[in-house]
Formats: sequence, C-alpha cells, structure tokens
Amino acid sequence: LTCNPGTFAVTIGQGGGASDSHNTPADRGTPSTIAFAPGTITANGGGGGFYPEGSPNQGPGGSGGGNMNPGPTIKGFGNRDASNNPTPHQGYPSGNGGGNAAAGGGGAGTEGGNAGTSGGEGGDGVVVNIAPPSYGTPGPSPGRWFAGGGGGARSWNQGGSGGPGGAGGGGAGAGAPDTTGTNATAHTGGGGGGACGPNQRYGGDGAPGIVIVRYKA
Repeated sequence: LTCNPGTFAVTIGQGGGASDSHNTPADRGTPSTIAFAPGTITANGGGGGFYPEGSPNQGPGGSGGGNMNPGPTIKGFGNRDASNNPTPHQGYPSGNGGGNAAAGGGGAGTEGGNAGTSGGEGGDGVVVNIAPPSYGTPGPSPGRWFAGGGGGARSWNQGGSGGPGGAGGGGAGAGAPDTTGTNATAHTGGGGGGACGPNQRYGGDGAPGIVIVRYKA
C-alpha cells in the first residue's frame, strides 16, 4: 500500500481470553489495524475454541485457541468475512476432533492438526521477513514467525499427549488430566493451548498481536 508521509492510527489487537467451562467458548481475539488513507489494513483476531459437539465457535481470523470440540467433523473456521474472500487470506480452520481429544487451532499459514488419542498440533503461522530478531519466534525456515495456532489437549482418560503449538507462538495443549493449556508467546498473535479435564480448567490465553512497519528514512 502506497501512502504519503503523515501520522496514522495503529490499533494492536488483544489475544482472546481462555474459558474455564465446558459450556463457555473462549474469547475471540480483537483485530489489529493501521488506518492509512484512503483505507484501513485490518488483520482479524482469531476464533476461540469451544467444547460441546455441534457448537463450533466460527470466529474469523488467524490463529485460534486449541479447539476443545470432540466431534470428528466440527471445525473452528478461519476467515469467514465475505468482503475479504478470496483474498487476502486470513487464517486457517482448526483440525478435526477425535477420540475425545481436542483438535489443534488453525494458524495464519496452515490448518490445525487432527486429534486422535493425543491432541492435534496447532497450525503454523507465517514468517515476517521485516521483523527484527527480538520479535516473533523461530520456525521451520529462517526468519521470525507469528500467529501460530494453539495445540489441542489430550483426552483426560485415554492417555496420549497434548498437541504442540504451531510455529509462531502457539501455546501447547495440556498433556495430563486437570491441567491448563499453555499461553501463547507474547506479541505474536498466537493462539493458546487447550485444557484437559475432567474438571474445569483454563485453556491458554491467546497473545496480543503486533504491527511492524518498514519505511525509508
């Protein structure tokens, strides 16, 4: 986007808060924006995971928290904003639940992993080549990665392990009964990991986003 020199409003989106109840969806993240004239660049916040089968939380955006849905065909979706489809693509859906374990949340770059007895892996985020080395996380290729999906939790009574978070700050899913999911890495826009029952426990929180601008002096 080409713009003239000036002052522009920047909003940093906040990560979605975790849920501590089977019947309450995790909060969605809020958008990050840069208000360039004549338009605004918007990166939507991620959708929050939800437990009961048949009740996905279909939030638009990038990486969502670990999807706590056990149904094999229920997904938390990525970008559902018709005004932004087919481009730019913002976010990928979660994987499928299964075996009462949770699917991995979608990342900005790939879908979340499917669950079996173990929780699904969070989807990978994307590399941002203009990011300084003190921001983001390492990933599968050189550069700094952002907006990884949260890992799904294991089944509390069937063994297995929690799913790892996706590259780009996604938090890992819980790997033992009655444990919390891992929070996403700060300022990556990553998703939090899912919690493991049977009692109510918090999933991990999603991380605030980040806006990085490169310009000629």
